[in-house]
Amino acid sequence: MLTILNWNLEWKTAKSRSGREIVRMIGNANPDIACLTEAYDQILEPTSWQSICPDGDSGYPTKEGRRKVMLGSKSPWTETVTDLDTALTGRFVSGLTDSSIGPVRVHGVCVPWSHAHVSSGRRDRKAWEDHITFLSALMAHDGLVDPVHPTILVGDFNQTLPPKRAPEEARNLLLALLDRFDLAPPMNIENRTVCHTLVSRGLLVTQRYELPASVDGLRLSDHQGHIHQIVG
Repeated sequence: MLTILNWNLEWKTAKSRSGREIVRMIGNANPDIACLTEAYDQILEPTSWQSICPDGDSGYPTKEGRRKVMLGSKSPWTETVTDLDTALTGRFVSGLTDSSIGPVRVHGVCVPWSHAHVSSGRRDRKAWEDHITFLSALMAHDGLVDPVHPTILVGDFNQTLPPKRAPEEARNLLLALLDRFDLAPPMNIENRTVCHTLVSRGLLVTQRYELPASVDGLRLSDHQGHIHQIVG
């Protein structure tokens, strides 16, 4: 059984009060694989984790150690891909890692939100433009579904599933992913999250836990974290 954690950390640093609580919760969950978005790389201690992240950046002013997306594994990574060839940089990373169900291909994503570079950043985009560009490139990626190894696509998609408020083109692109993958089911269907875990056919998701966005009044993130257990 493979345990995978998916959490957008809203740029909490490892040494902040919130960050220390996040590190503690990740340690207690003890996942085999972690996908963290909007995270500092020191959240995953290098003595405990093998981490990979994109080569480029997302075009916004940044600070040292910030990652739009990063993948961590208890085992080394091989066959890494650190960005999509035809899409925005800094938002895709992929690798093959060993796990309790054997080698698995994992893609980590942080899909641009609807107003990326519209009213902030470069301010040279229309609403949903970067979101659609990224999803189009993701769908066209040759290695999207590994023909040999089980594949997991995980991260912050900045759309709910089923899609609700996005324009038709963006909704259709996200739904097209479900023609290639199975969606790990939500624990509470009313809790509409934008962070998803998708698995290739043949993988069975047996359980799901949620990590809270706040604890005793301490804000950890603007997103809940998700933990899935997967059987090959």
